[in-house]
Amino acid sequence: LCGMVLVGITILAVKWIRKAPYFAVGWFWYLGTLVPVIGIVQVGAQAMADRYAYVPLIGIFIILAWGISDLLEKWDLRKKALPIAAGVVIPVLMVVAWVQVGHWKNSITLFKHAISVTENQYPSFSTAHNNLGYAFELKGDIGAAITHYKTAIKINPGENRGYNNIGKILSGISRFEEAKIYYKAAIAHYKTAIKINPNDASAYTNLGYFFEKIGNIGAAITHYKTAIKTNPNPEDVRAYINLGKILSGVSRFEEAKTYYKEAIRGKPNSHFAHYNLANMLSRQGDMEKAITHYKTAIKIDPSFFQAYVNLGTLLAQQGSLKEAINYFQEALRLKPDLISARKNLELAIREYGKTGESK
Repeated sequence: LCGMVLVGITILAVKWIRKAPYFAVGWFWYLGTLVPVIGIVQVGAQAMADRYAYVPLIGIFIILAWGISDLLEKWDLRKKALPIAAGVVIPVLMVVAWVQVGHWKNSITLFKHAISVTENQYPSFSTAHNNLGYAFELKGDIGAAITHYKTAIKINPGENRGYNNIGKILSGISRFEEAKIYYKAAIAHYKTAIKINPNDASAYTNLGYFFEKIGNIGAAITHYKTAIKTNPNPEDVRAYINLGKILSGVSRFEEAKTYYKEAIRGKPNSHFAHYNLANMLSRQGDMEKAITHYKTAIKIDPSFFQAYVNLGTLLAQQGSLKEAINYFQEALRLKPDLISARKNLELAIREYGKTGESK
């Protein structure tokens, strides 16, 4: 039926091309720009999305704009009716737009709305709960986050993200006696996520981080390397950075440097990659390169207070006390209760007062 309608309208557009050229222009604009977004190549889990209609609908609006004008050309009340119609329609559209924009106030309002309009529509309903859980997690409401992740799993047990996200939360609990129960659950969730999708690099990364957290370094390294092998060119560079951090911690500096450089190559604006590489270079005594990477980390994220502290410490050790003082002060401006920055600032000021000069 849809095919017949498309063919029928196309025949009319060709037939009327001289009488109503705007109809052909609008219709073929609509068809031409619709082709790339109709799902020939699937992007994401959604079957359809409003954004895919923005450009194609310009063609339909061309038809309406010129067509309504033509239809009403001989109507005597045209000059009175159209302004009245516009006066009614425009305020209605304003109200509808205002209501719709309200759903986008923040991620929580957005995904609550998504849940209300996709109930029992698989898999959108599951995705909406998972995304709402993540929004609550970012807000710090862990209880609500877990509730929505569990709902997502219940709706779609074959989707690994819910398991992955619950595993990440549970492995972050620091009340250790209570946490032992959750740690076992976390492993189960991660392994379930991997079983469902063996190619999910983030699940291996999160499981590696979990093992690192509980001190099982061998298992952590194994899972980080599996994550990298699964997705060697990721936007998510956590496996590279975490693996570099573990290896530099056991003085395997050259191997660690390789992973840090791969992280920076994959994501040049990763301030964590530059920061951790700078920490390692500082341990090796390569102060100039360490300073360069600390400054890069700060340039990428000017609010990264710990980088200011470490950079200030390095500069103070080299005798550049005045510059070090500036970085310590900036760290304290960003985080006034940062004890390490305050102590280092006091020491730097004391030393600067003794010498009266700085490089």
